[in-house]
Amino acid sequence: MKQRLINKFRAFYNLFLSRKIVNKILKAKPEKVFVFDIDNTIADTWPSLINANLFDHKSEVRRYLSLPILSSFYPIIKTIVNKDDTTILFLSARSSNMYNVTKQWLMDKQVWNNNSNLIIVQTPNDKLKHLSELSSKIPIVEYYDDLSYNHEKGEILFYTSVIEKVKKMKINYFDYSYIQNPTNKK
Repeated sequence: MKQRLINKFRAFYNLFLSRKIVNKILKAKPEKVFVFDIDNTIADTWPSLINANLFDHKSEVRRYLSLPILSSFYPIIKTIVNKDDTTILFLSARSSNMYNVTKQWLMDKQVWNNNSNLIIVQTPNDKLKHLSELSSKIPIVEYYDDLSYNHEKGEILFYTSVIEKVKKMKINYFDYSYIQNPTNKK
């Protein structure tokens, strides 16, 4: 009962925080907004799910903090984050109680700047609401998200319905194949 109440409070707080961040971005009316997923886009997450010897699994917090950055993608995000006139939105499907851990990881990996924002959602489908609202009012220059899952089981699957909806938006979307090999131009 107590844990359920805590989880409801976290979900409510996360919704409140997400709303506040979206409003902050819309009020600032930035010229350039870049949106990044984290897991399997910036962070090399999936190996941490299959081999406990590679990572310290004493807690979820330690697992998240120990994630390596995806080396093929690091130069791209670093270049974007280092631009002063750029607003960054990290939009990730994670447990809402990992908000501070996620922000700490982004700062530790030096991909957080003064114009960065973080929204945690429960599912990849929940990202659509934020992307739709933002892209209808301000230009999202680029959106990077693998929108994949199941890597640790040996067969990569995709959130196909989410991908189809993103592709219908006014967003320059960079998908799994680009993130895996960013030297391939769109």
